[in-house]
Parts: sequence; C-alpha cells; structure tokens
Amino acid sequence: MSEKEVAGPINRGRKGISFLRLDARRKGKNEAVRARHILIRIANNNKDSARAEALKILKMAKSGKDFAELARKYSKDVGSARRGGDLGYFARGTMVKPFEKAAFAAKPGQIVGPVETEFGYHIIKIIDKKSDEIKYSEILLKPYVSTDTRNQIMREAYSIQKQAEKGVPFDTLAARLNLTTTYSGYVAKDQPLLGSEYFTHLVFSNELGTVLEPLELKPYGVIVAMVDDIRQGGFAPLELAKPEITEILKHRKKLAKLAASANAFYDKFVKNLTELKDLDQSQASSKVRTADNYRPSGNLPGIGVDNVFAAKVFEVPTGKIIKPFQGERGWYIVQVYNRYIPKTDKKTLDNFRKSLLRANKQKAFYDWFESVRKNAVIEDYRYEFYKDY
Repeated sequence: MSEKEVAGPINRGRKGISFLRLDARRKGKNEAVRARHILIRIANNNKDSARAEALKILKMAKSGKDFAELARKYSKDVGSARRGGDLGYFARGTMVKPFEKAAFAAKPGQIVGPVETEFGYHIIKIIDKKSDEIKYSEILLKPYVSTDTRNQIMREAYSIQKQAEKGVPFDTLAARLNLTTTYSGYVAKDQPLLGSEYFTHLVFSNELGTVLEPLELKPYGVIVAMVDDIRQGGFAPLELAKPEITEILKHRKKLAKLAASANAFYDKFVKNLTELKDLDQSQASSKVRTADNYRPSGNLPGIGVDNVFAAKVFEVPTGKIIKPFQGERGWYIVQVYNRYIPKTDKKTLDNFRKSLLRANKQKAFYDWFESVRKNAVIEDYRYEFYKDY
C-alpha cells in the first residue's frame, strides 16, 4: 500500500467491519527477510548422498530454472513446497541458526546453499529484505441494534413462546418467520449451554415440554428454547448410539473391500520402485504425500489422526517401501525415509526429567483441586443472580 491509501472493508467477525489507512512508512531497525527454500532430507544418515542431491538442485537453480517449480518438485518441506518454497517474511530468531545466518547474509535475488541444519540440506533464494515500520489509522464499524429493532425481536420471541406453549410445533413457527431450529443434543448439568451457566440452570430447573422465556445471549441473539427430552446420566441408550455404530461398521466394510484394489495398485505401480517419490503420478492417477516430522500422535496431511498407521510406521525399517496395510482411515503404502531418535546425553535427559516433573506437578495439583471441588459442600448459585454468567 502507498501512503494515504485505504484498505477495506475488512470483516473482523464479531468485532465488526474495519477500514485501514496507511498514514506513514519509515525504515526501522529490525530487518525481515522473505525467502524460498528447497529442503533435502538426510535419509539413512547418508549425508553424502543428500548433499550431492542438494548440489545438483543448486546447480539447476543457478542455471536459471524456475526456483518455485524446483521447490514443488524436490523440496521435502511439504507445507512450503506447495507455495513454491515460499516462507514469507521472517525476522531474526524465528529460524534455526544456520538457516537464519545464511539468509540474512545474502542479498535479494541471491541463491545460497547447501545449508545444513537439523532438518537436512537447504537451498535458499532470497526474495526481498525490508525493515519498514508503518503508522496507520483504523475505523471500526460495530454492528448495532436499535432499541426499536430489539423490542421488535423480543415481541416476536415472546409470540413464538406463547404459540409453542399452545402446541404449535417449533419447526412450523420457524418456517413462518423464515428461521431455522437447532437441537442442542444432551447437555450435562455442569456443562454451559451456548457458553451460559444460567441457560443450563434454566433448562434443568424446568420440566419436560416447558417452553422457556426468551433469553438474550451474546453473541447469539435472542433464544427461545424448549426442554425437548430428559434422560438419566450414564451410557447412551442403544437407540441413540445406533447411528454412530452404523457409520463405523459401514466405514470398516468399505475399507475391507478396498484390500484388493490396494494390492493391485501396489503390484502395478509400486512393486518395482525403490522410492515412492518416483511414482509416475500421471499413470497412477494418485498423489504421493509426505509427512514431515511425523509423531505417533500427529496428523497425517489431508487425513487426520490414524493410530494404526502410527503404530505401523514406527516399526518398519527405513528406506523400504512397505506393502499395503489397512489403517483406521484407509489403506496405506508407506516408505519411511528417516527416523530421528532424540539425543540421550546427560543435559537432554535432565531437561526431559524436569519437564516431566513440571507436568506431573501440574497434573497432581489439578487432580487434587478437582477432588476438593467435587467433594466440597459449596453450592454455586451465581447463575441465579447473573444472567450473563
């Protein structure tokens, strides 16, 4: 943006709508760098092979080939590879030291590397450097409901309540006013409903079929609610759990049917490969995904958490392509490129022991506090006096 230029409208959610004007720009002391990079990981502790590949890519980049395309093709940093290796702007102290040192020492347009870090070898291209500081003005427009409008909403809400008390179905009333009904699901007595303890208190203080008086809750608006069902605590009845069980069984049957397809895919496209990245994706009509720094409890890109997958990949040898196996979310063909084992020097072990002690102390305090709270004879009646509690 140039000085005095205005940007907006910018939707700021519940806060409202903003308009921003750039009042002034000046050079500051804290420099930021925008860079692209290509990451080559070190497989099987073979640094020579990884460095040789990095030097080959560096030569291509310096010969004039599109750096972004090279990053998409070769970089093992999946997140930035999709953006052509673009890391955006970063300040000092945000990257690992060797990477930061190389990036801030280079000039815009310069390509440097290979730079070795704990993640592998990096080829870095500097896009821009800047230290600008800006001064801006903001106009924030907050939504406002006039007294007349609010009174009209409350009149309609009380009308809905009275008609519902006479037996008119909620869905019918909502359709007349072009509104929609929402079911809360079962709510426990200690669970805030729409963030309100008071609302929960009202629900539990009334009998089945009661239509509650309109209640204004920020930021939801005016609520008209009815106690639709009551059940005792404990395990959910089979009828309520049946839809979820049905979906789980359907999913498992679908996975079982995919076994033949997964094995056929492996035999046709993967069996003779040494690396999964060499899969001809135009022929196989399938995409190879890379999970960097994957942990047992981590998410798989585009898939989510799969505990069966996690248990399997931490058992298989590195470098070898594993035949198809079934997980919780699908069938997988996997190649583990490297496995990082944390250092076990005395300093690392001491730090780990301290972190465990801190975590256990916090847990012990939390368990003790919860025990005291549950066994206390104190009753909390704040919701009876404060509607916004």
